[in-house]
Amino acid sequence: MKTKKLEQAISAVVQIYVEGLNEGELFEVLDPRTIRTGNWSGSGSFIRIKNEEGFILTNAHVVKNGLKYRIRTMLTSEENFEVILIGMIETLEPDVALLKLPTHELLRMKKMIGEIPYLELERDDLIKRDLSIKAIGYPLGMEEPNISTGKVTNFIFGSEDECERIVTDAAINPGNSGGPAVTEDGKIIGINTSIVLDANNIGFITPASFVRIVLHNLTEGKETALTDLGGRFQKNSKNSAAYLRSPTSDGVIITTMFPNGLMAKAGLEPRDIVFKINEFEFDSHGIVKTKNIFRHKNIYDVVRLIPLHSNIDLEIIRGGQRIKKTAEALPFPEQNLRTTNNLLKRKFISFKGMIIQEINFLIVQALAEFSPGKFDRFIELLAKDKRKLAVTFVSLNSFAEDIDIDLGDIISKINGISIYSLLEVESIFNEKIEKGEDIIIDFESGALGVFKGNNKIKILTPLDQIQDLYN
Repeated sequence: MKTKKLEQAISAVVQIYVEGLNEGELFEVLDPRTIRTGNWSGSGSFIRIKNEEGFILTNAHVVKNGLKYRIRTMLTSEENFEVILIGMIETLEPDVALLKLPTHELLRMKKMIGEIPYLELERDDLIKRDLSIKAIGYPLGMEEPNISTGKVTNFIFGSEDECERIVTDAAINPGNSGGPAVTEDGKIIGINTSIVLDANNIGFITPASFVRIVLHNLTEGKETALTDLGGRFQKNSKNSAAYLRSPTSDGVIITTMFPNGLMAKAGLEPRDIVFKINEFEFDSHGIVKTKNIFRHKNIYDVVRLIPLHSNIDLEIIRGGQRIKKTAEALPFPEQNLRTTNNLLKRKFISFKGMIIQEINFLIVQALAEFSPGKFDRFIELLAKDKRKLAVTFVSLNSFAEDIDIDLGDIISKINGISIYSLLEVESIFNEKIEKGEDIIIDFESGALGVFKGNNKIKILTPLDQIQDLYN
């Protein structure tokens, strides 16, 4: 890499400092009142969007749970600049976030350094195995950017829950996260994202193709999501194809469709065989049929790279007939099968020694550690399209403990009304409290809770516990 190109790349890389909520132990998931604040750092790089400057590209996991953000650049020594969060992918798939200098900070920086340096994204078709790259960032809290050299060694295509990743042997360490991996020409092939513990010289990069689509969705529609088919598939086979009267074993078989998802709205059905989306045809494993054997892509990543709300052409086989469908590109439908990684958005109600939360997968994982026997039941509930509520914490010597309410008890009804959300709990509780009436809770275990209340309740977030620090 020529010295001038390297200097340009380094000058566009910044160190990001975050103040926010620390991710805690399992019991903190179950009782969000046990909140802790902390500080951490990561890396990022200046980019331009539609010729507008001051944007900073980084990983979502660097900025998640953040309350305040600031950056430093080696171009201004140790000067701090406040930045704001424009958006992030909360599921961390792909692991992309966008920050921006507010106008007054942008002007202040430009007075110090003049034009703000920036990096551009490399074309996806130019990113190949054996491509020489440099990973730039601030690993282990270093005060100046570090450069590690390596090559693109592999690609791992996506799955139902994960996006494609580039594999590299360039060193990536904690603090490198969010920094750019660049070519010899100084263009970004992706964002340094993670390492594999106990592995030698294996690191992962979030590809530029996913950065590009996230930035498009963020800046065009302010949406922090990617297109999703809204269902599940199984591999095809000769026997399955024959049974479904398909002339070929290519394509994947739809097993499940979620209400309001892309495939459901397009009129697809379980056991339809999806074999083509736009210009891409798929084999029986859902991998794109191509002569390029050195970089496979599959149906999940093809779909995720389609801009939201654009038209998608699908070809399926149903009952031996080849059928064409047109659908709108939609994100994953709102359900409990996925959960936000953002602690700031968690909500709960505290009442009579109970913490009540809406079940999501993060809470199920924590509850399973304490109540393993209930795990299957929790998963069964998550698969349904109605939210359910659970008691995720019971305080010692509380009224709830006295009447034997158990950790993980699932609320089915309150005063005879089926309940699915915290808003419904808040409404019924406050109505009964105002009237001086008993609150009767029926649990799916068959347990009964009869409660009296004096003070109205409200839905809380972890931020309510530390609000005074950030007013």
